[in-house]
Amino acid sequence: MIDLEKIGKFSDIPEVSEDWKKVIERIRERERVLVLGETDSGKTSFCIAVEKLKKNVATVDLDPGQQRFFIPGCVSLKLKGKIFKFFIGSTTPRFSEWMILLAISTFLQKLKGHKGPIIFDMPGYIKEDRALMLILAKIKLIKPHKIIIFKSPETERIKNFSAKFSEIIEINPNEKTRKISPEERARIREEKIKLYFSQYKKISVPKTKIINLSYYNENFQDFLGFFRNWLTEFIGVVLQEDQDNLLVAVPQNFKDKKWDFILKSPMKIKIDFDGQERRN
Repeated sequence: MIDLEKIGKFSDIPEVSEDWKKVIERIRERERVLVLGETDSGKTSFCIAVEKLKKNVATVDLDPGQQRFFIPGCVSLKLKGKIFKFFIGSTTPRFSEWMILLAISTFLQKLKGHKGPIIFDMPGYIKEDRALMLILAKIKLIKPHKIIIFKSPETERIKNFSAKFSEIIEINPNEKTRKISPEERARIREEKIKLYFSQYKKISVPKTKIINLSYYNENFQDFLGFFRNWLTEFIGVVLQEDQDNLLVAVPQNFKDKKWDFILKSPMKIKIDFDGQERRN
């Protein structure tokens, strides 16, 4: 099985500080915890530290741009060693808010009865009112027991608006967190997509099965999410399109099923499939 977690900046986790350990000790079983902060503040490293020090932790990765467990354009849940995916069709939460909230609702159904802590690793999208409203909507839906905020000038408003709904714990950003440029983020996204499709095959998909959220942009590529029981089982990339069907690249292990629906959406990622196809 392809290990997508090995691609990115999380292969080496910083040593857990005493301050972090004290905060992690306050997290109880069955508690839902949101981890908030700016990009490169240490949120994901903190979540990994929770997984390291606590037992039976479930982690929800809500950053569609820098996915830890799966590929860009999705959000995911890691629960008891299994990865559950939800294709939102974008590498940014902006303008994809309703899809992210639908994903959270789906994950919460999966998490019913879970006895360990549930950690929600939030994206660094926090700086505008639209982002603040999305955070409040997540709080309404998740009902967290604790919100851990990596302090910065941008998080002060979030703290003020959120304090009514949950216990707030502020911590300082991790100075050892490696800063990565937008260019490197784009490269990491592309590497994860290429690894996911490193062995692929081509299939034909009737347009009658597709919910089309696509629009034309020459810098974007159309992706498909194959949904069953409100979760995404496979991702595909549209190679060609005619009046009735789409020619789609899918992973070699793709199995056609009675999909509830197939979602089509463009993302700012371009993958060249020439010469990679493995034929049966």
